[in-house]
Amino acid sequence: MTLRRVAFAAALACNPPASSEPAPVAPVEAAPPEPTCEEPPPGTLAWLPELPDPAAEGLGAIGPPRPTDAAARIASTSPAGAAGSPRPGATAAGSPARHDRADMPDRTCPWVLYEKAGELAVRPLGRGEAAPPHVRAPVPVLPPAGCRPCRWSGVVTPVGPILLAVRPSADSELAAEAWLGAGMPPSPRVDVEPAPVVFTPLWFGQPGFGDSTLQGPPWALAPRLCGRSLVLLPTPRLPGAGVEEPPPALVRAAGIYAAAGGELLRQDAPVPADMSNCTAVPLELP
Repeated sequence: MTLRRVAFAAALACNPPASSEPAPVAPVEAAPPEPTCEEPPPGTLAWLPELPDPAAEGLGAIGPPRPTDAAARIASTSPAGAAGSPRPGATAAGSPARHDRADMPDRTCPWVLYEKAGELAVRPLGRGEAAPPHVRAPVPVLPPAGCRPCRWSGVVTPVGPILLAVRPSADSELAAEAWLGAGMPPSPRVDVEPAPVVFTPLWFGQPGFGDSTLQGPPWALAPRLCGRSLVLLPTPRLPGAGVEEPPPALVRAAGIYAAAGGELLRQDAPVPADMSNCTAVPLELP
């Protein structure tokens, strides 16, 4: 074999001719289908955006919720100002929503709090695959005594719906009382009736004055999620409250809470020592 042929054979071995077969094309993943969401039922009092699960998605602190795309579509087709159809993220009183979180799920249907025949309940607006598999019936809500009327707001968390009930003052637009409501985590079994949402007060101690108006106590309990536990911690709510100690009744009430019977009760369990793994529940506390 001549030197020229040896060089040609070596070049051919290193650079084989291109195949006439077309290169395989990677399959393009189809976008997940848009959820089929129901219209909000008559008597809707508040929209409850669904929050992501930080444990499942590796997120940090949960920020304020934003309306899902599905909720926005429903709101856009509802008559402006129609009774019983508050916009996503707003309370029945029409308070402005805080929104625009990029890490919120867009492909889920919102939940709603609604009243029917004098009874309150929460449920998602999803049909079929858009509805969570563990939800087969509306979750009943047992409002606190003296909460007629109340302003309502809330979110749906990995441990179930969490509601904020605020009773307005009779002589001003300020709040007179505030409660937090939660229930047992949803059961994966469809034959188990959902546990009702029950409440506990957030305010303790003497109210403060400002501009000759009662403004509620300087301190209050604020909710946080620590894993699958609901923790209520003392938090200053009025300017200058931080220079004073929280009232003893509020300190005693702080701790881990869980639904028990018809109440949301403090549990005999220690609060997590490392609060860096806890996330604030994004509610507009009064």
